[in-house]
Amino acid sequence: MVILEAKSLVQYDPKFLFIRDENFTTQKDWRLRLEAINRILPDTKLYLFASANTLSERTVRYMSEHGVYMACLGLEDPTVKYGKNLRLDQAVARMKKYGIMTYLSFIVNPLKIIGREEGEGFYDLLMTRLYELKPEMICGNFLMPFRGTKIWDEYYAYVSPEDYKDYDTKTP
Repeated sequence: MVILEAKSLVQYDPKFLFIRDENFTTQKDWRLRLEAINRILPDTKLYLFASANTLSERTVRYMSEHGVYMACLGLEDPTVKYGKNLRLDQAVARMKKYGIMTYLSFIVNPLKIIGREEGEGFYDLLMTRLYELKPEMICGNFLMPFRGTKIWDEYYAYVSPEDYKDYDTKTP
């Protein structure tokens, strides 16, 4: 399937290709997929998602040798210790060593930044981590709860109908 999809892109001569699989480097055959894409589209720069705990020296070198120019890693909520990020600093250092840029995403949980002290503490920690890791690109994700979702009960007191009036696919 990946080979057919990559071959279908040849006619467009893409400069960049985003492999949109949140768990790409955890797939059993990710190396074969990456190699095939790079062989079919050798001049196309590849961007993908990766999990820091999968980025060994060998893995990052392989990515570099097969067209990956940037990988997105999830810092997530900097106040939480995630198993997937126990080696985040080392993963980013390896990526820099092999010339792969870091796209770092983070999550802002509104409940953690209510109040001046909480907000300052959260953002101070976030800025410290961003300064330490020095990503080339950053993406902030701000939680927006919806009725019926698991987190709604925690948020409903802070949400008004006004918050949702423009929350659709038509409003810029």
